[in-house]
Amino acid sequence: MLAFTVPASAEARTSEVTEVSQGGAFEKTVTTGQDDRWKRSAGYSSEELSSAMCDLNSVIEEARVSAYPVPTDKAVERAKTILVRLFTEAPRLYEVYPGPDGEIAIQTDGESGSVLVMCEAAGDLVVMDDEPYKVYSDVEELFESDVINTISNL
Repeated sequence: MLAFTVPASAEARTSEVTEVSQGGAFEKTVTTGQDDRWKRSAGYSSEELSSAMCDLNSVIEEARVSAYPVPTDKAVERAKTILVRLFTEAPRLYEVYPGPDGEIAIQTDGESGSVLVMCEAAGDLVVMDDEPYKVYSDVEELFESDVINTISNL
């Protein structure tokens, strides 16, 4: 199990520790100063993951400002798990934002469309792409589906 730190915000480099059990999928590159940079062992920059985690860390405040219900702890934890898995299996830019019903949206866009994963307050995961939406009850079920293939083909 590899632990890595993702800045809580881009300006204040206060960090939170997230654990990844993806077989050492990430390695840490420490630079001088307070800036941490992450990369995949294959050399892919993980600035996208760091950016998505920063978005996730601010989603509760964004919900309050937008007068949306605050996402549940369960939705936040599932979103963290999903972001790490998505970045590990299909590294690309993911946008994270609150939904109007207390859910957390994780979206990625490509030339041929977009995929939206909603982490609902009650715990269900809803995937919307070009086909009718699909509902999954847990993270493993989501990743056993064709979501990675769909994202990779965007």
